Amino acid sequence: MGLTKQYLRYVPGPVLGLVGGQKSNVVFLDIKGVKGKYCAVGACENVLVWDLRTGEKHLELQGEKGEVTQIAKSPDKRHVAVGYSDGLVKVFDLHGGEVKVNFSGHKSAVTALSYDHQGLRLVSGAKDTDVIVWDIVNESGLFRLKGHKGQITQVVFLKDKNVIVSSSKDTFIKFWDLDTQHCFKTLVGHRSEIYDFVIVRNGQRLITGSADSELRVWDIEYIDSLKLEEDAEPAFKRMKMESEEEGEDEEEEDEDLHILKCTKVGSVMRQGRDRLVSMTTDTGGSVLVCHGSNKYLEVFKLPSIENLKKHLAKRQKKLRKKARDSGTEEVGEALITVKDEIVQNGLYKMAANIVSVDTVKIVWICFKEKGVANKITT
Repeated sequence: MGLTKQYLRYVPGPVLGLVGGQKSNVVFLDIKGVKGKYCAVGACENVLVWDLRTGEKHLELQGEKGEVTQIAKSPDKRHVAVGYSDGLVKVFDLHGGEVKVNFSGHKSAVTALSYDHQGLRLVSGAKDTDVIVWDIVNESGLFRLKGHKGQITQVVFLKDKNVIVSSSKDTFIKFWDLDTQHCFKTLVGHRSEIYDFVIVRNGQRLITGSADSELRVWDIEYIDSLKLEEDAEPAFKRMKMESEEEGEDEEEEDEDLHILKCTKVGSVMRQGRDRLVSMTTDTGGSVLVCHGSNKYLEVFKLPSIENLKKHLAKRQKKLRKKARDSGTEEVGEALITVKDEIVQNGLYKMAANIVSVDTVKIVWICFKEKGVANKITT
């Protein structure tokens, strides 16, 4: 009997030692009460949780066919939500790695994902221009918000408010009232696509970034009986209003202002001239980190209210001294400007183009190295 021909068998194996994909963001995870040790990244259809101290893989969250496009961590520190290129959203348990909830509602890739501050609801945005709010407890969709005409780039719940803020490539930022499920305010101050935004100062400041080098700063003032922090009022009420460009509208005239009022107070220029890719703040809200599609990472300091008060007092003291030296009785009023709130701290060059950034106590960047694979580095 003759020998039969042996055929090679093809089996799944490592993809060029892939550490993280280029289409997903990077997220720090607080596992077992340890901060800054574990990091989650998308790798094709799976999510890899790496131990950054040992350089070993801690956990792998198995996906299906779609590639991972967005990752969001839950406030309870036990779950993580993952959005995929086919529009699916999954919620995983970080202790065992199993899927807890499956959500299906988008027709295209998920591009924005965020939990509320209690971790009971999830909001997602996609290329299909829709924003969907999900109920994690009942494992169902609550409602779909339509109004944007471009890809959703960011969605965030306002703290202590039943309001969602969303940005899109249609150059608009929208505020959605979840009680009535409609958009009650639209910011039209941008002239190009909006790629990301952050909310700081306990919900009193909105910082937005677009295709230009300007970071626009907006003041959020709540209309209802919700009181602002006592320490925040003196510094922010004396904010100097910087001039706007002629012909640039701040907001629509026919908007309902029963929840909040949002006005532009100024802007800060990035050193990078390319479009903004993403920006984030640390848990304490003391540092703002942003980057474009190049190798440079920009860091801004966000001084606390106490430091702003001290700075304001020193500035007022100098004005009084200047008035005494000139022999005049009129003393000018010291003001806090946007540039005092957002202070440029440094520009750092990385080894390759930055894809995503996240902060905890230190900054870690996910970057690509000549199209081969992604790495995690400081």
